[in-house]
Amino acid sequence: MVTIFRSNVPVRFGLLSTPRNLAALDLFGAMPALASSGLACLMLGRAGRLRAIHLTIGGAFYLAYVLEGGPGR
Repeated sequence: MVTIFRSNVPVRFGLLSTPRNLAALDLFGAMPALASSGLACLMLGRAGRLRAIHLTIGGAFYLAYVLEGGPGR
């Protein structure tokens, strides 16, 4: 537990010190990630575990993100 916390601190400072200039298209690109993580949380809450099909559906969301333009638009 302590190792996870220590590795989290530099990332946290990096995220806090990075300027955020998000356009509407950037927020649209984040929607597949939010939907995929929401689905994973929903499945964990209902069944208590993730199955391979749930992770495959998450991969489909990632594919939609990449086809939409991904991070390097």
